[in-house]
Amino acid sequence: MTLEVNFGVLDCSGGGGVLNSLETLLTHIMLPALRSQQSWGSVQDGASCPHVRSFLSSVDQFVSNLSSARLNMERKFQLQHVELPDAISQLSSPADYRAAANNSELVERLEEALTLWTNQIKQVLTESEQMRKEADDAGPSAELEHWKSRTVTFNSLLEEVKGSQVKRTLGVLQVAQSRCLRVWRDLDRDITAVANEAKDNVKYLYTLNKFFGSVDLLHRTRMLEHIPSLMNGIKMIHVVSHYYNTSERTSSLLLKVTNQMISTCRSYLLQGVRRVWEHSRV
Repeated sequence: MTLEVNFGVLDCSGGGGVLNSLETLLTHIMLPALRSQQSWGSVQDGASCPHVRSFLSSVDQFVSNLSSARLNMERKFQLQHVELPDAISQLSSPADYRAAANNSELVERLEEALTLWTNQIKQVLTESEQMRKEADDAGPSAELEHWKSRTVTFNSLLEEVKGSQVKRTLGVLQVAQSRCLRVWRDLDRDITAVANEAKDNVKYLYTLNKFFGSVDLLHRTRMLEHIPSLMNGIKMIHVVSHYYNTSERTSSLLLKVTNQMISTCRSYLLQGVRRVWEHSRV
């Protein structure tokens, strides 16, 4: 028996860091090597064995999760940096805020900064409500990834608006009774509502994640075993969830589940060929 030891070094100096390096390693080296493997030791049927296919599917899902995590980190929202006077960072007592509010020039600069942030947040909210662009055959995992992405975006947005610079700006404008605060308060409520919706949807969709993997298997009998439990899970979400209980949301999820079932059956029928009639008649 021959024993081999292989090692390497991940280059994490790029923009994506360790996630990007690990994703590249698995996508371009490990996965192609595994798929080209003809012999799987004592495993009968080799690469055609359902357990081997399940393992490769799990590796594929892991790589997809790495890619999703990397993209979500890149999508973190950041308020545009604004150069404010040093006096803002030194505000601490109520007297400091009253003195700053009495400075009309400073108040005007703070209103300009708040207006800039307001417009930036409005754009993000508007883009989030636009029609989603998805492939016609998108599976249920795409639904989870969509809400995970929104969770990252709006949670990071909430962190930004809770930053010290924004808090001090709002404090001064509140003392000065600025009219800009009315629009900001409305936006703050909208951000919180959207962030809560995304967080709630991710929580419930994660309960179905184990079924998504089962539906994705290239074995039709295993898929059939999990469909009743999957449908019960979707029914539970429709009944219990505060945000996912609309016919629009549920229909979208059921459509993606159907897409995945069709894709699974098609893969089972094709078994490596492009057309069904290319199979051997024997």
